[in-house]
Amino acid sequence: MRVKLRIPTSAWTLGDQGVVSLGTFAVNMVLARDLTPDQYGTFSLIFLSIMGLSTITNAVLFYPLSVRATVTSDADRSEVFGAGLLLTFLGCVPLCVVLAIGLLLLGCADVAVSVVAWFVLRQAQELFRRALFSEMRHAAAVPGDMICYLGQALVLFLLARSNELTIDHAILSMAGMSAVAAVLQATQVSIRFGQTSALWRFAHDWLGLGAGSLGIQLLATLRTQFFPWALAAVSGPAAAANYQAASNLVQLCNPLIIGLCNVIPQMSARGLTARDYKHAWKVAQPLMILGAAPLLACYVLLGALPSTVLAIFYGAGSAYTHLGTVVQALTLSAVLTYPVEMVLTYLHGIAKTPLGVRINFVGLIASVVLGLPLTVTFGLAGSCVALFGVSCVRAVMAYQVLDSVFSIDRRVVA
Repeated sequence: MRVKLRIPTSAWTLGDQGVVSLGTFAVNMVLARDLTPDQYGTFSLIFLSIMGLSTITNAVLFYPLSVRATVTSDADRSEVFGAGLLLTFLGCVPLCVVLAIGLLLLGCADVAVSVVAWFVLRQAQELFRRALFSEMRHAAAVPGDMICYLGQALVLFLLARSNELTIDHAILSMAGMSAVAAVLQATQVSIRFGQTSALWRFAHDWLGLGAGSLGIQLLATLRTQFFPWALAAVSGPAAAANYQAASNLVQLCNPLIIGLCNVIPQMSARGLTARDYKHAWKVAQPLMILGAAPLLACYVLLGALPSTVLAIFYGAGSAYTHLGTVVQALTLSAVLTYPVEMVLTYLHGIAKTPLGVRINFVGLIASVVLGLPLTVTFGLAGSCVALFGVSCVRAVMAYQVLDSVFSIDRRVVA
């Protein structure tokens, strides 16, 4: 008798996300250990710029592609992928101009060509990755993502061992691995280019579908990127490097949070279909509590032994071992952030995303109102205090929004 091992699609989804997160974390570890704080701070700002612009392509290109391709017949899906590829390259043109101008203002004109190439190749690889996801072929995406993300970390590690690691070499290496992964994943999907009129029809449809998602993601991106950019403007790239080095440790738990965010909306939607909003919350709540246990253990470790953890990851002689208090402050903020993210995910599942936009908008306003004066006056310490204040504001806002959703059930009963 032969026993065939069948791994659920959800397991491949979590595994693939784990590969992406682990690779990104490893890249940051290598760069933080081997570049000077000024160099690592500059790289962090470049990376934040790419991630910020990627928010636009994710919202208006990749998210609509995933939605439309999933419900398209097998015969027509290849045309959707072809339109997505053309629109991705067309959309990259103005974004690359913005990126190049930003690099010039940042004083990074020497790496502008490398960064632009990395951005375009990263978008191409993400397109093919999303195409595989839309066909529910998550397992097929794993090899390419391993090449892209884990491969980047390996190449940078080898460069560091040979004393050849610079910002330019790092960016070129990451662009090269993105290209290899994109080529591999392109061979795994069928692409067909349709007529020009069909291309503009796709563009109009996707812009309408992705407009709401763009608003949500831009608010979240602006809020999370405000503090490192403010620190860089006030105290230089080294301050941004310190913030990023401490944040890397707190973000170790991101794969678990992202995994929960991929499952909870489905559970909430099913709970709402069965009864009401409060029942939908109760259905999703066990998953939230289950995820909180390992997160709490990680956060307790970071809060109790921050200097030890910093020395383990960055080295005992690292320039970041003095950031123990910063790690503790960011960890405390993360403890409050987790329940807020769970509420946002629940709102997405019950089709109440405008309420989620309200939470993120208030969080962005609080970041500016609290973060700007505190960062200017107290630097990194002020940013940590402001971030904790923002987390408190968002937590209160999330509680009020959740109570207002449950009040809908109470009004219906009355």
